[in-house]
Amino acid sequence: YLTQEEEPSEEFPNGTSGYITEYRQIGTGALVRECDFARLLLADAVKEAGAEGMDVTPLITNPRFTEANWKGWTVATSHSGSGWNLQENSGFTDVFPVAAGYNTAFEVSQEITGLKDGIYELRANAFHRPGVGMQGLYDGTDVIPARLFLNEFATPVKSVYADIIDYADAVNGVNCRYDSENDASAPHNGEQTASKDMDILTGYVPDNVYTAGFAFNGHRYLQSAYAVVRGGTLRLGIRNGETPWRNKNLTIWGDFHLTYHGTSSEAVNAMLVQYSARLDTIELQRVDQQQYFSVAHSERINSLIGDAQKASDTEGKLSILCHINSEFVAIDSSKVLYSQLLDYFEYANAMADDLEEGELKSYMMNLSNELGDILYGGTLTDGQVRERIAALMDDPRFGGVIYVQGDLLDPGSEDGNWDYSRMCTLYPLYRNAEGKWTGTVTLQDRSRMANSDQRAGLYFRRVNTVLKCDAPNGNFITPAHHTFGVQEGGTDYQALNGTYDITLDLDSMTVDFRLKDEYRWASQVYVTGTLANRNGGVERWKNTEQWPLQHVGDGRYVGTVDMVHDNANPYCSFGIMACRSNTDMANYSTTARKSWTEARYGSATQYLDVVSGERVDSLVRGLDRTWHVATAGRYLIEFDMNHSTLTATLLDTKGRGTQEDPYLIANAADLQGMQGCLEEGKTTCFRLTADIDLGGNGWYPVNSTCYGNSTECPTNRYVALDGDGHVVKNVRVFANKDNHCEAGFFGVLCGEVKNIGFYNAVVDGGKAAHTGVLAGVLGREGYEGVTCVMGSYFHGKVNAQGNAGGIAGMAQGEAKVANCYANAAVSGDGSVGDLVGANASALAVSSSYGAGKANGSPAEGFVGQGETCEADNVLYYDGQNREAIAQAVSAWAGWSTDGAVGNGYPLLEWQVKRGDYTRLCGFPYDGPDAVEGVAGSTGTGSRAYTLDGVLAGKNSRGVIIVNGRKVLR
Repeated sequence: YLTQEEEPSEEFPNGTSGYITEYRQIGTGALVRECDFARLLLADAVKEAGAEGMDVTPLITNPRFTEANWKGWTVATSHSGSGWNLQENSGFTDVFPVAAGYNTAFEVSQEITGLKDGIYELRANAFHRPGVGMQGLYDGTDVIPARLFLNEFATPVKSVYADIIDYADAVNGVNCRYDSENDASAPHNGEQTASKDMDILTGYVPDNVYTAGFAFNGHRYLQSAYAVVRGGTLRLGIRNGETPWRNKNLTIWGDFHLTYHGTSSEAVNAMLVQYSARLDTIELQRVDQQQYFSVAHSERINSLIGDAQKASDTEGKLSILCHINSEFVAIDSSKVLYSQLLDYFEYANAMADDLEEGELKSYMMNLSNELGDILYGGTLTDGQVRERIAALMDDPRFGGVIYVQGDLLDPGSEDGNWDYSRMCTLYPLYRNAEGKWTGTVTLQDRSRMANSDQRAGLYFRRVNTVLKCDAPNGNFITPAHHTFGVQEGGTDYQALNGTYDITLDLDSMTVDFRLKDEYRWASQVYVTGTLANRNGGVERWKNTEQWPLQHVGDGRYVGTVDMVHDNANPYCSFGIMACRSNTDMANYSTTARKSWTEARYGSATQYLDVVSGERVDSLVRGLDRTWHVATAGRYLIEFDMNHSTLTATLLDTKGRGTQEDPYLIANAADLQGMQGCLEEGKTTCFRLTADIDLGGNGWYPVNSTCYGNSTECPTNRYVALDGDGHVVKNVRVFANKDNHCEAGFFGVLCGEVKNIGFYNAVVDGGKAAHTGVLAGVLGREGYEGVTCVMGSYFHGKVNAQGNAGGIAGMAQGEAKVANCYANAAVSGDGSVGDLVGANASALAVSSSYGAGKANGSPAEGFVGQGETCEADNVLYYDGQNREAIAQAVSAWAGWSTDGAVGNGYPLLEWQVKRGDYTRLCGFPYDGPDAVEGVAGSTGTGSRAYTLDGVLAGKNSRGVIIVNGRKVLR
């Protein structure tokens, strides 16, 4: 092809080289193809020749890595850090073109087939920098993960510090580059001036692709890798592994040369010399760099080297060389096993240092000594190490236990808190019969802390394996959200507090946290976004506590905010911040949080459009996420941290809050929005237009002194509420750990409430001093008016550690109760009364009665302890005087003339007019199928009513009520 001048033929489609040069003009693409064709011819010729010592580099496609797109090479990466990863034809290519891999694990390879068997040598200029510049051992003995390889034979690349050029031998621009801008005789002077050799005080070493080219040009870092090829196939190249991984590691190489040695004795000896030197380095690394392995492998290598030197037949020597290589490969596997023992040694040693004196400490000390001896001596075979590892991982004192770590409760410490950074053995998990790991843990209570401290983190540790959550924004434990995925590493599980039964399943990689006791929720969360402030101005995206939502129980938070459009955009923006900015009890704090993302709630989708009144599910925590609503206005925000949901409802409450034009309360959202309507120094008027069922979902007392983060007394916010004959059902006030003052539908009621019913209310006052269905405190010292409660009834349960009453826990200032009854099971550790728990002022009660005993109340009177109450027509049901109460109350103005109409008890006239009083009066009612007798004539003076409370006619048939009894007519 090269020497003849022949026309195109089947053998030479374009003719020979001479013919093409003389007679044909071909394009660039065709010329490239012709060159590739010539290479194939040359490769075939080289394979045919196959003489020992022959340079067979032409068999490698692109051996200098100068052709684009890694031509001829297969490139793969398995792990990459920051920065660029792989480069070809790089550096000053006219000096010496190089290829490089930075901060990445990679393999660059190609396969050659049809070869003769025998020994092959791959020579290349190459080095590996173990980490950032100047990092590593300057004697060049670092464990190097980069290797030149030929099939299963792999030889470590030289450390960059293995070929330091002495100052005296350094020639700038020839074999090094220590001066990049002041040596006019040096190539590329003034170019890439930041690229200079590292001066390590004993000489120079290259540090990047530009300086590497000069080192390679000076024949530095030249090395050989050998292999015995059988079967005619050779896969060769260079790779950088992940062990040991050093950040910002750098591998640079160039100019591959391949030589075929056949069965040359010189090549055999070269391999044996290389193996001996490599074994010396590995043994040094084993002791000095904790690269432990079973010395059985090094002993066998030494023995095999001796056998190879003595062997007389060539095939026997090649077989021994293959066996030696297998032992080097086995050393890598042995290192992995011994590294597990090293982990166990370090774990046992740390535990021995940290534990208090006792049996477990002694065990860890003895185990540490045992493992230390095994590691240093390399005395166990790989099989014995596997057996020891298995035994340790089954030992309940070691790997047969998983310890919960994190912000844990330490009952034995002074402050009760375990230091997160210390290994903890207080909360072990053991494997049960099903193979799952179970145990109990108690977390620190972080609910009242600030910023990132307002959550307890926890994770699991089995020896040195750390198990955490696999979802970084779905890792928050609540009573409703308690099952999570598990992975090695990951993100801490988080919670506010709690004691949990844990089930950890390492087969399915899941964990379940079942709450055993009370979950103490934070008292508030906070809205941020494009909001109007309380002074009528606009404040956009303040990372503060100016717009709180109050905890109403079971992880639900409720409050109102006034949203404004986000500048010129046709939407309002908002988010939820579920952590405090500081620990001070400062109302509407303006202190900014340290982070926008800590405990921030949103949706996985950024800028999700929220539709008024529609629930948003599957909230995420700890991401910068924003919601949009289209319409500006006042919104009721209902945020459920327990179930990770949110509802934003645009309030359409009619009225202006004046006596002439009161706010009209038509639904639960309007009712919950009352708090945001109150104004300081004014009386705000409300009127119900319908019955409202709150569903027991939790209620935060209106006008509570514990609002925001403070205990300010709101004595200058006044209320006038007209129920207009409507009933509020299923109010549920949960105990508020921060409220030491008052609890009820209202916290403090100054003003007037009339013509309203509360049915099936449940009020848990917790530590509150005063608790009642309607209000914690009725009236207030300093309020100039008279607080009045008129024409209303109250049914349910009240429980408190302080004063408790069916209507109010305490009366202060000047207060009046008229035409009311309370039928509530009232209990408290302080003063208890069926109507009012305690009286500290001028309280007047008239035309009212207390019937708490009908609902199981232990109260002994209608008012508990305190100042004398002015009473006029006030009755108290003692469990036996129902008929007397019915007879007396029927004569009072505003009450039904049938004193037994309410299932045997007196009711207000407006209750009876509703028609559903038998069900909603609060007195025992067995339902429409409960018939107590058969009626004949109703008798003179005995009225009969239908089950709906309508006066029954003479001809009415079916179940009716007579004198509070259900009878069949």
